[in-house]
Amino acid sequence: MHSAIRKDTIKLVKDGEGKYYFSFQFDSTYNCTITIFVCCQELKNANNIPLHFVTAPDLPCPNQYKFSAGIGQDFPPKVNILNPTAYKELDLTEAKDDYFPVVLMIETDYPEDYKGKAKKSCQIIYGSFILEGSDYSFHCLKAKFLFNNRMFDLGEIFGIEGGTANLINDTNKLCVICFTNDKDTVVLPCRHMCLCMECSQIVRRQSNNCPICRTKVSTFIQIKDENAPNPESNEPKSLMRKATNDESEEEEESEEEVEESKNAHRVDEPDLEA
Repeated sequence: MHSAIRKDTIKLVKDGEGKYYFSFQFDSTYNCTITIFVCCQELKNANNIPLHFVTAPDLPCPNQYKFSAGIGQDFPPKVNILNPTAYKELDLTEAKDDYFPVVLMIETDYPEDYKGKAKKSCQIIYGSFILEGSDYSFHCLKAKFLFNNRMFDLGEIFGIEGGTANLINDTNKLCVICFTNDKDTVVLPCRHMCLCMECSQIVRRQSNNCPICRTKVSTFIQIKDENAPNPESNEPKSLMRKATNDESEEEEESEEEVEESKNAHRVDEPDLEA
């Protein structure tokens, strides 16, 4: 994933006049585009891949903002103003089927000389608003990652503080088994990132239980920092290696990118179709 909004940083800030604006941080190794949809319908193709989001013609149009590459960027304050009085309260607080009160989308804008495999890379965060008294706040419902024509659900990884952008700087980054190697392997299904790949194979052959919660292990996934240089390429690249209980799969490498990010002009309907 070359662009990502840090989901845990998303906040809805009140400006003192009864209106709100979004505040969050995001990361991008290439130029990127961020779009915010309010009260929108998700339209999908036959493969359940989002094509685009549409809003009612009588509602404010979504806004699109372009940014340069950078890690830990702050979304500019007050550039996207939300006036709750322009919407029905129920439309802001309840999601149903393919309708969502708010969607935040960040898409990577690849340069013309890009040589990688990604043709379309897009993170989509679906949310709603919670009304407490007279104040609204943001609530994240789910997050997905669109890579070319494949959609992935994004879940939390327990053991990475502040997302993969801070993976190398984590002060508690050592494997809980050997206390020597950096932890780089996630245990599934519990999603604890607590092992190095070498120790994960020891766990698999012995107890096959997560050392943190003792859940039975179904899969190990090794995650490398996306921003680490790739010796075979000049571009940033994510690497995932998956090891399961099947001996034949121990050395299998996946070409799919994995990451959980803990990272203008006006348009009507930005098209997501690859």
